[in-house]
Amino acid sequence: MRKLALSSIVAATTLTLAGVSNAAVVYDSNGFESPTFTVGALSGQGGFTNFFPTTSSANWNVDGTRSAPGGVQSVSVSNLGTPAAPVTSFTWRDTNLTGINASPEPIVTVSGSILRPAPETGATNVSTSAAVGIYNIAGSLIAEVGVFNNTATAGAFGTFVPIFRAFNNATPPVLTTFLAGTGATVLPDTWVNFSMELNYVTGTYTASIGGFTTTGIPFITASTDLGDADLTLRGGRGDTSFFDNLRIETSVIPEPTTLTLLGAAGVMVLRRKRQA
Repeated sequence: MRKLALSSIVAATTLTLAGVSNAAVVYDSNGFESPTFTVGALSGQGGFTNFFPTTSSANWNVDGTRSAPGGVQSVSVSNLGTPAAPVTSFTWRDTNLTGINASPEPIVTVSGSILRPAPETGATNVSTSAAVGIYNIAGSLIAEVGVFNNTATAGAFGTFVPIFRAFNNATPPVLTTFLAGTGATVLPDTWVNFSMELNYVTGTYTASIGGFTTTGIPFITASTDLGDADLTLRGGRGDTSFFDNLRIETSVIPEPTTLTLLGAAGVMVLRRKRQA
């Protein structure tokens, strides 16, 4: 009887948890795998559009040479242009979520993986980054999470560190919050997972990448929509980065009563274990 009662409590707790973590998938790249994506130029595949300055010849490709574990393809970008100073290039797929703060699922989570190789010989890296940027529908960058080359010396490789940045929604956007993972480093040629949660009710970010987590960072400017999540490279000549497993989903905010039930169920489970 004790085992039966304990099993019932665990089952009830699991069901409740499943209700709390229920999420709706807005977009899933499915690892940029075939048949949706084939090796070659990314633009036009899966609804993606590329941008790069005229001073750069950055190439965004579906790449078959590297992939996060479990796949065979990813997205790569290389700046093959002539300027030594970093330029910004990005690719995106429109999401266009509106009225998120008033929706039943006001939490948006953007997740995926990033890999940064060590800079090539002759590369002109100056504090460059590979990141995923969040834009509102008006086209303003409001936040990003990624991997930063922590050096101020042209052509030098410092250390890769995880970063989170928040911007106001001006045009162009103004960097307001910059947080780097103190003591956390990202090894070259290593896939690192990232996640950024936007809570449109509390107006706060929670971001995690490479062992670095920051919570409760306020939106710089109130926002109620999400235009897209861009894969972004800020790099000089010879800089290359890889992205994989891009996913966007929405979820509900757990109700206080649900959380109370979870806590009570947990206590009962512990008591049963001690009595058994």
